[in-house]
Amino acid sequence: MSTTPQAALDVLLSLPKLEDFIESEAMKTAFRLKAQTKQNLFVKDPHTEALKNLFAIDRVLEAPSDRLAKLSYNVDSKFEVIVTENLNEFFQHSTWAHSSYFTDGSVRDTGSGCGFYCMRESTTFSTPLGQTTTVKQAEISAIYHCACKVLEGEMVGNVAIFTDSLGAVKELGGFTVGSGLVMTCYNALQTISETNPLRLVWVKAHSDIRGHDLADKAAKVAALCTIIGPEPVLPLEYSRVKGVLSTWLKTRSTQNWQGSFTCGQTNFFVKNPSSELTRQLLRLPRDELRTAVGILTGHAGAWILNPCLNQIFG
Repeated sequence: MSTTPQAALDVLLSLPKLEDFIESEAMKTAFRLKAQTKQNLFVKDPHTEALKNLFAIDRVLEAPSDRLAKLSYNVDSKFEVIVTENLNEFFQHSTWAHSSYFTDGSVRDTGSGCGFYCMRESTTFSTPLGQTTTVKQAEISAIYHCACKVLEGEMVGNVAIFTDSLGAVKELGGFTVGSGLVMTCYNALQTISETNPLRLVWVKAHSDIRGHDLADKAAKVAALCTIIGPEPVLPLEYSRVKGVLSTWLKTRSTQNWQGSFTCGQTNFFVKNPSSELTRQLLRLPRDELRTAVGILTGHAGAWILNPCLNQIFG
Protein backbone atom coordinates (compact mmCIF):
# COMPACT_ATOMS: atom_id res chain seq x y z
CA MET A 1 0.00 0.00 0.00
CA SER A 2 1.45 3.32 -1.07
CA THR A 3 0.22 5.15 2.07
CA THR A 4 1.57 2.62 4.59
CA PRO A 5 4.51 3.94 6.69
CA GLN A 6 7.89 2.44 5.81
CA ALA A 7 8.60 1.53 9.46
CA ALA A 8 5.43 -0.57 9.65
CA LEU A 9 6.25 -2.44 6.45
CA ASP A 10 9.82 -3.01 7.67
CA VAL A 11 8.68 -4.65 10.89
CA LEU A 12 6.09 -6.80 9.08
CA LEU A 13 8.77 -7.99 6.63
CA SER A 14 11.49 -8.26 9.33
CA LEU A 15 13.70 -5.82 7.42
CA PRO A 16 16.41 -3.92 9.31
CA LYS A 17 17.01 -0.22 8.81
CA LEU A 18 19.11 0.50 5.75
CA GLU A 19 21.88 2.16 7.79
CA ASP A 20 22.08 -0.86 10.13
CA PHE A 21 22.27 -3.25 7.16
CA ILE A 22 25.05 -1.19 5.55
CA GLU A 23 26.99 -1.14 8.83
CA SER A 24 26.62 -4.92 9.13
CA GLU A 25 27.93 -5.46 5.59
CA ALA A 26 30.84 -3.12 6.29
CA MET A 27 31.82 -5.17 9.35
CA LYS A 28 31.61 -8.42 7.35
CA THR A 29 33.85 -6.94 4.66
CA ALA A 30 36.34 -5.67 7.23
CA PHE A 31 36.55 -9.15 8.78
CA ARG A 32 37.21 -10.74 5.38
CA LEU A 33 39.95 -8.20 4.66
CA LYS A 34 41.46 -8.88 8.08
CA ALA A 35 41.98 -12.52 7.03
CA GLN A 36 43.66 -11.47 3.78
CA THR A 37 45.78 -8.55 4.99
CA LYS A 38 47.38 -7.41 8.22
CA GLN A 39 45.13 -4.66 9.49
CA ASN A 40 46.77 -2.20 11.90
CA LEU A 41 44.03 -1.22 14.35
CA PHE A 42 46.03 1.84 15.43
CA VAL A 43 45.73 3.37 11.94
CA LYS A 44 42.38 5.11 11.59
CA ASP A 45 40.56 4.22 8.38
CA PRO A 46 37.05 2.91 7.56
CA HIS A 47 38.15 -0.74 7.70
CA THR A 48 39.74 -0.51 11.14
CA GLU A 49 36.77 1.44 12.49
CA ALA A 50 34.40 -1.25 11.21
CA LEU A 51 36.59 -3.92 12.83
CA LYS A 52 36.56 -2.10 16.16
CA ASN A 53 32.77 -1.91 16.01
CA LEU A 54 32.63 -5.64 15.22
CA PHE A 55 34.96 -6.53 18.10
CA ALA A 56 32.83 -4.41 20.45
CA ILE A 57 29.88 -6.69 19.63
CA ASP A 58 31.82 -9.91 20.33
CA ARG A 59 35.42 -9.89 21.57
CA VAL A 60 35.90 -13.51 20.47
CA LEU A 61 35.96 -12.28 16.86
CA GLU A 62 39.42 -10.82 17.50
CA ALA A 63 40.78 -14.38 17.32
CA PRO A 64 42.49 -15.58 14.12
CA SER A 65 40.27 -16.39 11.16
CA ASP A 66 40.13 -19.78 9.45
CA ARG A 67 39.93 -18.15 6.00
CA LEU A 68 43.02 -18.51 3.83
CA ALA A 69 44.47 -15.34 2.35
CA LYS A 70 44.30 -17.00 -1.08
CA LEU A 71 42.34 -19.98 -2.34
CA SER A 72 44.33 -23.19 -2.67
CA TYR A 73 43.74 -25.49 -5.65
CA ASN A 74 43.96 -29.27 -5.18
CA VAL A 75 44.58 -30.91 -8.54
CA ASP A 76 46.79 -33.82 -7.46
CA SER A 77 44.79 -35.54 -4.75
CA LYS A 78 46.32 -38.95 -4.01
CA PHE A 79 43.47 -40.37 -1.94
CA GLU A 80 40.02 -41.48 -3.05
CA VAL A 81 36.85 -39.73 -1.93
CA ILE A 82 33.85 -42.04 -2.09
CA VAL A 83 30.14 -41.54 -1.35
CA THR A 84 28.39 -44.86 -0.68
CA GLU A 85 24.81 -45.52 -1.66
CA ASN A 86 24.04 -48.48 0.61
CA LEU A 87 25.47 -50.80 3.25
CA ASN A 88 26.73 -53.29 0.65
CA GLU A 89 29.12 -50.64 -0.68
CA PHE A 90 30.22 -49.87 2.87
CA PHE A 91 31.09 -53.52 3.48
CA GLN A 92 33.09 -53.62 0.24
CA HIS A 93 35.27 -50.71 1.40
CA SER A 94 35.51 -52.10 4.91
CA THR A 95 36.72 -55.45 3.51
CA TRP A 96 39.20 -53.68 1.21
CA ALA A 97 40.86 -51.86 4.12
CA HIS A 98 43.47 -53.40 6.38
CA SER A 99 42.85 -50.57 8.87
CA SER A 100 39.42 -48.96 9.24
CA TYR A 101 38.64 -45.80 11.20
CA PHE A 102 35.31 -44.12 11.99
CA THR A 103 35.11 -40.41 12.78
CA ASP A 104 32.45 -38.04 14.11
CA GLY A 105 32.03 -34.54 15.52
CA SER A 106 29.53 -33.17 18.02
CA VAL A 107 28.38 -29.64 18.91
CA ARG A 108 26.18 -29.02 21.95
CA ASP A 109 25.18 -26.10 24.14
CA THR A 110 27.92 -27.07 26.60
CA GLY A 111 30.68 -27.23 23.99
CA SER A 112 31.95 -29.27 21.07
CA GLY A 113 34.26 -32.16 20.44
CA CYS A 114 35.41 -34.80 18.00
CA GLY A 115 36.20 -38.48 18.27
CA PHE A 116 37.17 -41.49 16.24
CA TYR A 117 37.24 -45.25 16.59
CA CYS A 118 40.10 -47.48 15.45
CA MET A 119 38.73 -50.89 14.50
CA ARG A 120 42.13 -52.62 14.48
CA GLU A 121 42.89 -51.54 18.06
CA SER A 122 39.24 -51.49 19.23
CA THR A 123 39.95 -48.09 20.80
CA THR A 124 38.16 -44.74 20.78
CA PHE A 125 39.80 -41.32 20.99
CA SER A 126 38.16 -38.04 22.05
CA THR A 127 39.23 -34.39 21.77
CA PRO A 128 37.24 -31.43 23.22
CA LEU A 129 37.07 -28.38 20.95
CA GLY A 130 35.43 -25.66 23.07
CA GLN A 131 32.35 -23.52 22.51
CA THR A 132 33.16 -21.62 19.31
CA THR A 133 33.70 -24.61 17.02
CA THR A 134 31.13 -25.26 14.27
CA VAL A 135 29.73 -28.64 13.25
CA LYS A 136 31.80 -28.67 10.06
CA GLN A 137 34.98 -27.85 11.98
CA ALA A 138 34.25 -30.62 14.48
CA GLU A 139 33.74 -33.17 11.70
CA ILE A 140 36.92 -32.17 9.85
CA SER A 141 38.90 -32.07 13.11
CA ALA A 142 37.84 -35.66 13.76
CA ILE A 143 39.23 -36.70 10.38
CA TYR A 144 42.43 -34.73 11.01
CA HIS A 145 43.05 -36.28 14.44
CA CYS A 146 42.37 -39.69 12.95
CA ALA A 147 44.89 -39.00 10.16
CA CYS A 148 47.49 -37.99 12.76
CA LYS A 149 46.90 -41.29 14.57
CA VAL A 150 47.44 -43.19 11.30
CA LEU A 151 50.70 -41.32 10.68
CA GLU A 152 51.95 -42.06 14.20
CA GLY A 153 51.29 -45.78 13.82
CA GLU A 154 53.22 -46.22 10.55
CA MET A 155 50.43 -48.35 9.07
CA VAL A 156 51.02 -50.96 6.37
CA GLY A 157 48.30 -51.73 3.85
CA ASN A 158 45.06 -50.12 2.78
CA VAL A 159 43.49 -47.46 5.03
CA ALA A 160 39.82 -46.42 5.06
CA ILE A 161 38.42 -43.49 7.03
CA PHE A 162 34.63 -43.48 7.33
CA THR A 163 32.57 -40.39 8.16
CA ASP A 164 28.88 -39.50 8.14
CA SER A 165 29.55 -35.85 7.27
CA LEU A 166 28.88 -35.27 3.58
CA GLY A 167 29.95 -31.64 3.96
CA ALA A 168 33.39 -32.65 5.25
CA VAL A 169 33.83 -35.14 2.41
CA LYS A 170 32.93 -32.50 -0.18
CA GLU A 171 35.33 -29.98 1.38
CA LEU A 172 38.25 -32.43 1.39
CA GLY A 173 37.44 -33.76 -2.07
CA GLY A 174 36.91 -30.37 -3.69
CA PHE A 175 39.28 -28.62 -6.09
CA THR A 176 39.39 -25.36 -4.12
CA VAL A 177 40.10 -24.86 -0.44
CA GLY A 178 39.53 -21.60 1.42
CA SER A 179 39.85 -22.92 4.98
CA GLY A 180 43.08 -23.37 6.91
CA LEU A 181 41.66 -26.31 8.87
CA VAL A 182 40.55 -28.07 5.68
CA MET A 183 43.97 -27.45 4.11
CA THR A 184 45.76 -28.91 7.16
CA CYS A 185 43.53 -32.00 7.14
CA TYR A 186 43.95 -32.41 3.36
CA ASN A 187 47.75 -32.30 3.69
CA ALA A 188 47.64 -34.97 6.42
CA LEU A 189 45.56 -37.24 4.17
CA GLN A 190 47.96 -36.61 1.30
CA THR A 191 50.89 -37.64 3.53
CA ILE A 192 49.17 -40.94 4.37
CA SER A 193 48.52 -41.55 0.66
CA GLU A 194 52.22 -41.36 -0.12
CA THR A 195 52.79 -44.72 1.62
CA ASN A 196 49.32 -46.27 1.90
CA PRO A 197 46.31 -46.48 -0.41
CA LEU A 198 43.69 -44.31 1.32
CA ARG A 199 39.94 -43.96 0.91
CA LEU A 200 37.81 -41.30 2.59
CA VAL A 201 34.32 -42.80 2.58
CA TRP A 202 30.98 -41.22 3.40
CA VAL A 203 28.39 -43.49 4.95
CA LYS A 204 24.87 -42.41 5.83
CA ALA A 205 24.36 -41.60 9.52
CA HIS A 206 22.30 -43.90 11.76
CA SER A 207 23.06 -46.96 9.62
CA ASP A 208 23.58 -49.25 12.64
CA ILE A 209 27.31 -49.49 11.99
CA ARG A 210 29.11 -50.24 15.24
CA GLY A 211 32.17 -48.15 14.40
CA HIS A 212 30.05 -45.07 13.70
CA ASP A 213 28.10 -45.51 16.93
CA LEU A 214 31.31 -45.71 18.97
CA ALA A 215 32.79 -42.65 17.23
CA ASP A 216 29.55 -40.77 17.87
CA LYS A 217 29.69 -41.60 21.59
CA ALA A 218 33.35 -40.53 21.76
CA ALA A 219 32.51 -37.17 20.12
CA LYS A 220 29.59 -36.55 22.49
CA VAL A 221 31.79 -37.30 25.51
CA ALA A 222 34.38 -34.82 24.20
CA ALA A 223 31.66 -32.16 23.77
CA LEU A 224 30.84 -32.46 27.49
CA CYS A 225 34.45 -31.89 28.56
CA THR A 226 35.71 -28.50 29.72
CA ILE A 227 38.55 -26.89 27.82
CA ILE A 228 41.60 -26.00 29.91
CA GLY A 229 43.04 -22.88 28.33
CA PRO A 230 41.84 -19.94 26.27
CA GLU A 231 39.11 -20.05 23.66
CA PRO A 232 38.74 -20.41 20.75
CA VAL A 233 40.51 -23.73 20.24
CA LEU A 234 40.29 -23.47 16.44
CA PRO A 235 40.46 -20.40 14.18
CA LEU A 236 37.06 -18.81 13.64
CA GLU A 237 34.90 -19.69 10.68
CA TYR A 238 33.32 -16.87 8.69
CA SER A 239 29.89 -18.34 9.54
CA ARG A 240 30.52 -17.29 13.16
CA VAL A 241 30.74 -13.64 12.06
CA LYS A 242 27.58 -13.92 9.98
CA GLY A 243 25.74 -15.46 12.93
CA VAL A 244 26.88 -12.74 15.34
CA LEU A 245 25.89 -9.95 12.95
CA SER A 246 22.55 -11.59 12.17
CA THR A 247 21.75 -11.59 15.89
CA TRP A 248 22.99 -7.99 16.18
CA LEU A 249 20.70 -6.87 13.33
CA LYS A 250 17.68 -8.54 14.95
CA THR A 251 18.48 -6.88 18.28
CA ARG A 252 18.89 -3.46 16.64
CA SER A 253 15.60 -3.91 14.76
CA THR A 254 13.80 -4.80 17.98
CA GLN A 255 15.29 -1.80 19.81
CA ASN A 256 14.38 0.56 16.97
CA TRP A 257 10.81 -0.71 16.84
CA GLN A 258 10.22 -0.65 20.59
CA GLY A 259 11.65 2.88 20.74
CA SER A 260 9.38 4.08 17.95
CA PHE A 261 6.45 6.38 18.80
CA THR A 262 4.82 6.10 15.38
CA CYS A 263 2.67 3.40 13.76
CA GLY A 264 0.47 3.02 16.86
CA GLN A 265 -1.85 0.35 15.43
CA THR A 266 1.02 -1.78 14.14
CA ASN A 267 2.75 -1.39 17.53
CA PHE A 268 -0.44 -2.64 19.19
CA PHE A 269 -0.53 -5.82 17.09
CA VAL A 270 3.21 -6.46 16.58
CA LYS A 271 5.37 -6.01 19.69
CA ASN A 272 8.62 -7.25 18.10
CA PRO A 273 9.83 -8.07 14.58
CA SER A 274 9.02 -11.73 13.94
CA SER A 275 10.34 -13.90 11.11
CA GLU A 276 7.46 -16.31 11.75
CA LEU A 277 4.91 -13.52 11.19
CA THR A 278 6.76 -12.54 8.01
CA ARG A 279 6.61 -16.12 6.70
CA GLN A 280 2.89 -16.35 7.45
CA LEU A 281 2.16 -13.07 5.67
CA LEU A 282 4.19 -13.97 2.59
CA ARG A 283 2.34 -17.28 2.25
CA LEU A 284 -0.97 -15.44 1.82
CA PRO A 285 -2.52 -14.79 -1.61
CA ARG A 286 -2.09 -11.20 -2.78
CA ASP A 287 -5.65 -10.09 -1.92
CA GLU A 288 -5.50 -11.59 1.58
CA LEU A 289 -2.02 -10.13 2.12
CA ARG A 290 -3.32 -6.69 1.18
CA THR A 291 -6.18 -7.06 3.65
CA ALA A 292 -3.91 -8.30 6.46
CA VAL A 293 -1.38 -5.49 5.98
CA GLY A 294 -4.19 -2.95 5.88
CA ILE A 295 -5.65 -4.18 9.18
CA LEU A 296 -2.25 -4.46 10.93
CA THR A 297 -1.18 -0.97 9.88
CA GLY A 298 -4.51 0.83 10.16
CA HIS A 299 -4.56 1.63 6.47
CA ALA A 300 -7.49 -0.56 5.59
CA GLY A 301 -10.21 1.44 3.86
CA ALA A 302 -13.91 0.69 3.97
CA TRP A 303 -13.59 -1.25 0.71
CA ILE A 304 -11.38 -3.72 2.64
CA LEU A 305 -13.13 -3.77 6.02
CA ASN A 306 -16.76 -3.96 4.87
CA PRO A 307 -16.45 -7.41 3.22
CA CYS A 308 -14.60 -8.69 6.30
CA LEU A 309 -17.30 -7.34 8.67
CA ASN A 310 -20.02 -8.86 6.51
CA GLN A 311 -18.36 -12.28 6.77
CA ILE A 312 -18.01 -11.94 10.57
CA PHE A 313 -21.47 -10.62 11.42
CA GLY A 314 -23.34 -12.11 8.53
